[in-house]
Amino acid sequence: MLVKDTNSKLALFTCLSALWHLFIAKNKMFKDCGISAGKIRLPVFAAYVTDDSHAFDKTNATGRLLLNALILLI
Repeated sequence: MLVKDTNSKLALFTCLSALWHLFIAKNKMFKDCGISAGKIRLPVFAAYVTDDSHAFDKTNATGRLLLNALILLI
């Protein structure tokens, strides 16, 4: 499947960025957010990655893409 439109490319890039923050830069992200519990709420995570706390909602393509990527990785 080819990604042709700009919105799809942006959603894919945002999803990859989110996955990178979750698996590679998690400790820095938690430190930057002041989180010590080992868990981050989805709106806080979305705001950290995209500056939009609703970016990973299930009603957004980026949110659905991220959810499917996480399901595949688990």
